[in-house]
Amino acid sequence: MRRGVPVLVLLAGVALAIAVLLAAPRAAAVGWLAGFVIAGAVPLGATAWLLIARLTGGEWAAPLLPLARVTPWLLVAGLPLAVASLALAPPPHLRVYLSPPLLIARDHAAVALLAWAGRRVERLSVTAAALLLVTYALIVTMLGCDWLLVVEPGHSATVAGMLLAVVQLLGGLGAALLLGTGAHAARADLAKLLVACALALVYMLYVDWLIVWYGNLPEHVGWYVDRLRGGWIVVPFVGASALPATIWAAATDRLRLAGGIALAGMAIGMGWWIGAPDGWPMAVGAVGGAAAATGLMTFGRRREAVRRG
Repeated sequence: MRRGVPVLVLLAGVALAIAVLLAAPRAAAVGWLAGFVIAGAVPLGATAWLLIARLTGGEWAAPLLPLARVTPWLLVAGLPLAVASLALAPPPHLRVYLSPPLLIARDHAAVALLAWAGRRVERLSVTAAALLLVTYALIVTMLGCDWLLVVEPGHSATVAGMLLAVVQLLGGLGAALLLGTGAHAARADLAKLLVACALALVYMLYVDWLIVWYGNLPEHVGWYVDRLRGGWIVVPFVGASALPATIWAAATDRLRLAGGIALAGMAIGMGWWIGAPDGWPMAVGAVGGAAAATGLMTFGRRREAVRRG
């Protein structure tokens, strides 16, 4: 029975996203994008940490390797982004760059490279790991624009690339702790890194808003005005409340709880940052997108485990 759960989650997520698509196309598109970013942060972040471990000698492979190995399934989960991009309206100077064929081609090429790195990281030399980390920095900067800012093309937020990197690093650590695999000493190290990533995420979201307010930048104000209307003004505070809870859980050696809280806070925060202007239909679409991507990756993880015996 348990073997069929990932498939059921996948089908339920797709059905939910299709239902929202029929009712509110743009909200469904933005929601799927948010769900993909949130779920995809786990394997991509795990891959980045494995490269860091290869470079620094960190003993983190056991908790992170199973997560990194499902990265190729993101290539399938990301295909609907081409359809989703049709519901968005880029300005004239970005119409070619954000056209569905180019968007899917470059983003899938980037994910494919990281998928290759995640599956072969144990055989990489230190030099190769260093070069791939530099490449990751370039890739995540591009993906930050494609995934976080595409909902309002042309909006200039210099934080996007670094924000996506922190989200992915947090996602990989949070999932590794939540699953509870590997030696306790290794997971304790990951918990300390998780706290640092949670602090970085809250700081970056806060300081981006602070710069807009303090600098009185009219061209940027609309981004936050749209995200603070109605009940959505409460959402970032709910997401930020995960920070002290994560610190407490990590400090008291409740490592699985720390991972779960951090992942929940990240999901709430990124769902709000990406798609709050599209309202609650976007949130439903995000749940569908995240469920579909998670089901697909869980299915891939189990297949990998069976293949490896």
